[in-house]
Amino acid sequence: MLDFGLVYIAESPVFIQNGKYFYPSDPRVPGTQFPIGLDINKKYMHIKGLGSLDPSDVYNAFYNPATRRLFRVTTDGIDFSMKLVEDIDFRKKLLFDKGILSNPYNFTDL
Repeated sequence: MLDFGLVYIAESPVFIQNGKYFYPSDPRVPGTQFPIGLDINKKYMHIKGLGSLDPSDVYNAFYNPATRRLFRVTTDGIDFSMKLVEDIDFRKKLLFDKGILSNPYNFTDL
């Protein structure tokens, strides 16, 4: 199914303001968690899960072709992903290199 381009991921919005949806992949205002275009001085809704959406918002976020956001799942990078899953040392090195994982106590087993 991946080879034929039939698998998609629907991205869920995290903010709604005046009928506009803001998604996790939207660019952020530097130093904040807020997407560019969201006016924090005006009323907005932070979405914590699908249960916090009204039925019309669910339709617009996931089913309405004009407002939904879909990403096609491909096999690009599958070898790198599999190496991350299978090799813990490779995964640790990536996390250290990206600054996600640190070793402030200089443990030798990391």
